[in-house]
Order: sequence, then C-alpha cells, then structure tokens
Amino acid sequence: MERPAGEGQVILVAEDDQSLIHFLRRSLENEGFKPTIVQTGQETLKLASVINPAIIVLDVGLPDTDGFAVCKQLKSDNRVSDIPVLFLTGHTDIDDRVTGLNLGAQDYLMKPFEMPEFLARVRAVLRSHAETNQKRQELTQQHEELMAVINDELRRPLTIISMASQILDENHQISEGRRDQLISSIRGSAGTLTHIIDDLLYLAQPTRRLRSSQPRALLLSIAEASRARVQDHDLHLITRVPLELPPIALDETLFRRAVGHLIDNAIKFTPRGGVITITAVVAEGGQITRGAAGLETGAPIPADLLPPGDPSPWLLIAVRDTGIGIAPEHHARVFEPFFQVDSSSVRTAQGVGLGLAVVATFVRSHHGQLSVRSGNSLGTEIYLALPLRQPPDDYQESLGDINDGPASA
Repeated sequence: MERPAGEGQVILVAEDDQSLIHFLRRSLENEGFKPTIVQTGQETLKLASVINPAIIVLDVGLPDTDGFAVCKQLKSDNRVSDIPVLFLTGHTDIDDRVTGLNLGAQDYLMKPFEMPEFLARVRAVLRSHAETNQKRQELTQQHEELMAVINDELRRPLTIISMASQILDENHQISEGRRDQLISSIRGSAGTLTHIIDDLLYLAQPTRRLRSSQPRALLLSIAEASRARVQDHDLHLITRVPLELPPIALDETLFRRAVGHLIDNAIKFTPRGGVITITAVVAEGGQITRGAAGLETGAPIPADLLPPGDPSPWLLIAVRDTGIGIAPEHHARVFEPFFQVDSSSVRTAQGVGLGLAVVATFVRSHHGQLSVRSGNSLGTEIYLALPLRQPPDDYQESLGDINDGPASA
C-alpha cells in the first residue's frame, strides 16, 4: 500500500474559523500530515518552538493579533525562523499580500479556496523548503571541504617552501647537493600550489578557447609527459590510439589538464606493477568506426555513453587502470569538487579532490558525455565522449554557470 505523501510531517495551523478548521484538519490528515490546530497568535508563538512543525499555516485575521505581527515575531526567533509560513486571508488587497511576503512568508492563499489548491500550496512550499535546505547543506559541505583543502593541501606545500627557504637563508655552509635538493623542493611545492589554484580558478569561472586540434598528437604528447610519473610509481603506461584521427574543436590547454587529471587519478589508486591504458576511437551510431589495435571497427560502445539515436561522429577517449576500483555508490559523486574516495591503503599520492571535477567541467564545456565503469577490485575506466565538429578559428567564450552534472556517470 502506498504511503501518504505527507506522513510524519507536523503542520501547525493557526485559524479561528471553526467550519474551516474542520475541513483543514480532515484534508491534512487524509494526506498523511499531522495537523496541530491553534486559534490565537499567542498559541502559535508558544507552540512553534515546542513542536517544530514542517510548515505554519497562518490566518491573517486572528482574534488576538494579526498574522503579520505573528509572522514577524516568528522570523525574529532563531529557533523557528526557518519554518516556512503559508498565509490564509479573506482580504484581496494586494498590499496585504506584499506585506506578508516581505515579512518572509513563502506563500499566500486567499479565502475562499478549494482544498485541492490548499494542499497543492502546502506541498509546493514544503518541496521548495526542502530543496532550499538541501542546497544550503551542500554549500555548507563545500565550504567545509574548501576550508579543509586550504588547511591541509595548501598549507603542506607552503610549509615545505617556508622550511626550505629558512634552511637556505640560515645555513650558508650547506653543500651544493643539499642546496639543489631544497631548491627542487621549493619549485615542486610552488608548482603544486599553482596547479591547485589553476584548478580552483577554472572551476570558479570556466572559459574555453577552441581551435582545430589533432587529438592523436595531443594524446601521445600527454602520455609522454606523464610517463616519468607513471614509472616513478612502478606502473606501466599503454597507449592505444589510431594512426589517424579526425581534427576536433578543443581548448588544448584544458584538454591536456583533463586527460592529465585522469592519468594522475589512475596513478594514485593503482598498486605498483599495475597498468594504465589510454584508448581513443571514433564512434558513430553506437559503434566504433575507427579504432586502434584490439578495438575492431564495428565493435559496440557502452550503451549510455552517447545520446540515443545520435548518428553524428564522436571522439571517445578512455583511461583505464588496474587499481582498486570505485564502489558503485560513489560513481555519482566522484566528479564533485573536493570529493575523495577513502582508499588510503593503496593511495600513493595526496590530492585535493579537484581533478575529476575539472574533468567533468571540461566535458560539459565541450558539450560532451562522461561515464564511469568501475567496481571494488575491478579497476576503473573513465570515458570521455567529445563531438567531432569544427568552430571558428581561435574562438573563445566564457561559459558562466555550467554546474549541472555530467550527461552520464
């Protein structure tokens, strides 16, 4: 049996019309709500902080005081100020409606009204309030995560720079080898800071400069630039890229950053001796039309990677590792800024949790698709699908707010 939509939610109703009280109580109870009825403003103020209702339905014309005064006191009390208010009134004056909304009420319903409309207003206010609370919680979490990044990941390289600089400044008899080592530490830490700041700035205000690019040359260049890091972690890097790939409209700097982050992520979570593979193919109509060794033409691609029924050509890039994998419950969150999977037992490098967020932002900015194939102890494969098209030469634009999630994940 389906549960009533409002089950468990307490609603405080302040209304003195006895006939209306009867209908309000019955209608709310039939919807699964738990109404508490009061008939004065003082009772409303007294009970609000005690029962903590999900919403307060407040008549403007109460016998002891007007509803506006009650609402003003509710909104000035930190204990109950966040509870949404729905005004009921028999007045048709637009000024009254404006007054109520300016006092912080979420909605205004004029008498007489039909019960279906009343219930719809209640549900709409509750839904809007829940969405607002969810967004507030997400912002609070992002703020806490940002503070953690500033405190930990930014402080660490700053500490290294400070300590190394102090040693160089105070010890003039230091050996040349030790001096070179300290200078290298300073440069490495400065590079880490620059990398983090660049990612934060890109996520805050993504822009792109599109140009006709050669994806094969770019991918091989990125792989070669990553090879030393891969080898330092005793890993193997394999590239499977066709000899010919069509040109594509890309911001090359952002493309390098995105693919580089995918490789870095694979390095962090792949045990020594593992393999990282970079693959590129061209697909049309759900099948590979141009592949590399081991990826035959006509082979299928993941069903959810491309828009259904889209016959246009796409460049598909996959970065696969033989690491510990990502649990399915984390797939939707790995592209959120600052989110990090707790895998300290195999993780070989520190991180901020921005890399995959940068990848997702890059893919959205290029109107692409993103997908994850992974599971515990199964390794991870992340697909990027980018439409093959050409823009005007050297085309730049600011992307504004592109914070919607990836098309697939």
